[in-house]
Amino acid sequence: MKNSFEWEIDTQMCRAKHIGPTGFAECLTDNAIGCKYSLPFGYSFLCKHPQREKYIKNTMKDKKKVIFLQK
Repeated sequence: MKNSFEWEIDTQMCRAKHIGPTGFAECLTDNAIGCKYSLPFGYSFLCKHPQREKYIKNTMKDKKKVIFLQK
């Protein structure tokens, strides 16, 4: 049964970043509170998604695009 706070997350919009050598990732998505793979941690959320490495890579690609466009 779904939690009443959970909804389907558009994984194309998922973004995350590494937080140290622990294998954990910080969720950078605006709607992390409703994701079944997010874990509240302090003032942010940790990403527990099995494909979080893919989201980290996508985030890094997006940052490179932004930096390139700013130059």
